[in-house]
Amino acid sequence: MPDVDQAANRSGALSLRARVGQPDDLPAITAHGNGRHDGFPSTSEGDNQMNRHDTRTPDRISRRHALQTLGVLGLGTLLAACGSGDTHDEPSLPRIIYTDADAGTRCTTHMALGQLLELRLRIDNPNSTSFYRQRGYSWPELRREQGPDRRVIGGVTYDVWYFRAIVKGRATLHMEISTPGSVESIRTVEYRIEVFETRTWTTDPSQVC
Repeated sequence: MPDVDQAANRSGALSLRARVGQPDDLPAITAHGNGRHDGFPSTSEGDNQMNRHDTRTPDRISRRHALQTLGVLGLGTLLAACGSGDTHDEPSLPRIIYTDADAGTRCTTHMALGQLLELRLRIDNPNSTSFYRQRGYSWPELRREQGPDRRVIGGVTYDVWYFRAIVKGRATLHMEISTPGSVESIRTVEYRIEVFETRTWTTDPSQVC
């Protein structure tokens, strides 16, 4: 009868492997004295082997690693976007650079969609607390991308602003210099802009006076 019992036990183990999809070359799942059915010896070494055993398939592991990598890249992209404005130049659309000397409402500057306008507004006394600020908004024709950035260019101190044309139409940029806490402006400069869908002129800046 022992031979019959052993054959029955073996048949039951094979049937269990077939149900759970266990390959034939893995150790048979057998019961141990401590009630475990994990295929590892009922010893401290067997417990360590069980803890190190990873039941995840390679496909699941690779998918998890891929999702983690995409998450890190997405976070890096978000942080980079929050850290600075978009001041790149669109292909075939040269950047227009104006100073406060180019201000005035007598002429209108033509811009194409996507084109960038850089305003360099002079600070006469770099040691003062005076600064430029935008009065009102020119949205939606122009969008402020960045600024003001205090920079020294050619030995002159400027507050530099960047605006991009995003919608067709006409806009007027109003910039004023004042001191902190003051509602009165020391000086105001204005720029008239008209935004077109495409650039049809050959030189920039193109102005109509």
